Amino acid sequence: MKQSDRGTYQKDSVMQQFYRSCLGKVIILAVVSSLLLLIARLTVPGKEYMLGETTDNIRQCIEANINIPADKIDNIVNNMVATFTHADSLEAEESMKDFWKYNTIEVYEHFFFTTSYVHNNYLPGGKRAGIGVFGLVISTVEYSDLLLRVAPVRKEYNQRIITNTWSNEVDLGSNPDLGNTYNTYDGDGSSN
Repeated sequence: MKQSDRGTYQKDSVMQQFYRSCLGKVIILAVVSSLLLLIARLTVPGKEYMLGETTDNIRQCIEANINIPADKIDNIVNNMVATFTHADSLEAEESMKDFWKYNTIEVYEHFFFTTSYVHNNYLPGGKRAGIGVFGLVISTVEYSDLLLRVAPVRKEYNQRIITNTWSNEVDLGSNPDLGNTYNTYDGDGSSN
């Protein structure tokens, strides 16, 4: 109760008491949360939209990294910008052909959101490339997660990647020559 005058007292209304009570605050929070979840459910991006926006975000990521490689902060800024813009140039067209040759995009639908993942031989489990919520596709692409070219790992066909040139003995001594361990790709390794 509020005292408006010394002689008269004014009672709080039922709504004012409801807003000030703990139960009232919990009910208001539950109603607001339910409305947000309902809006999130109604605005979940579909698979086609998610795939198109993720492809566009990847194209923008490739364009941003063609001349100068981006660091972590550049990736964050590029992803924020890519969320609200579209790629309009053909600068990364050749790189996108390589992207589709070595990578795939998988879209997974959830109840309140949708996610897209980039899969390739480098990341067979996939790496998240976008999150779709409230009708937006939020980009999380990093250039280092994309496989755009392949290079040989071995010098000759059917050669092991790591070759063991020492014997099968357990004790290798104090300074063993492990042979062919440095600069193996150029052929300038230590000799036996």
